Amino acid sequence: MARGDAAARQLRLVMLLLDNQSIDVAKAAERLGCTERTIYRDIDVLERAGIPLFQRGNRWRLPDGFSRRLSIHFTVQEAMALVAAEQLLSAMQGSVFDHATRSAVSKVRHALAPELRQRFETIARFVTTTSAPPRKLGRQRARLDAVIDAIERTRVISLAYRKLDSSQSEAYTVEPHHIHVQGTSVYVVGWARERSAVRIFLIDRIEEVEVQRESFERRDEIQPGLFAQGSFGLWNADAEHVRLRFFGSAATIVAEQEFHPSQTLERLDDGSIVVDMRTPVSPSLTQWVRGFGSRVEVLSPQSLKTQ
Repeated sequence: MARGDAAARQLRLVMLLLDNQSIDVAKAAERLGCTERTIYRDIDVLERAGIPLFQRGNRWRLPDGFSRRLSIHFTVQEAMALVAAEQLLSAMQGSVFDHATRSAVSKVRHALAPELRQRFETIARFVTTTSAPPRKLGRQRARLDAVIDAIERTRVISLAYRKLDSSQSEAYTVEPHHIHVQGTSVYVVGWARERSAVRIFLIDRIEEVEVQRESFERRDEIQPGLFAQGSFGLWNADAEHVRLRFFGSAATIVAEQEFHPSQTLERLDDGSIVVDMRTPVSPSLTQWVRGFGSRVEVLSPQSLKTQ
């Protein structure tokens, strides 16, 4: 079992203890989907971590009055934001963002005083969110965990990376600087030594990652959001003057959105809208434009007209 899965189970065991002040080992094993022997091992781990447990009959207990409550109070807006964040990140199924967000919110819920927790649970029932279609990212979790560890410790990583439309991976030595999340896609931005340039790596196309012992100095020029292109995600290429004309319902939809920081809109007498912006012609931009079909006319650049 992965270390993270064991830690998550042990956290749930602590939550059971906080809720009930004591646990029956057999029932806890059934609740957590493991063996009684595993529960006993987890109890040993918790005791060594400083949780004061003691046995009474066939139950394990916390001392009377033991609790760790947060001395904070959530406004309705803050609670709604926390619930919404948990729901949005849960779309990244099996990833560190899904797992860690659920774990963090669970800790907050159980650390609140009972009356505040009840209010939090009530708010959670009337907040719903919709994000990008859920994606299973469990296969990428170990790679993403390794990259996050390297970023935190400023360690160089070696990657086997497969480019778009390529069947073969290439080797990169990278100084990873930050993570960018766009919908349910995760990108790593860093300095590729073989290219002597900043590069963007989609986590889905990283086939292997190894954290090296060598450390690196962070480069001031690589700042978060360096290649962010609004709703079009990250793309490292020269910006071009993109000019689009939208008709009918497409004009209404576009007028209601801010999809790129540089966009300007011009309303024409016939009800159509002309949008100007400076952005690279990326695959996501091309896909977005194609999605409007006959309701959009590409005025420039020529490269976008022919795609």
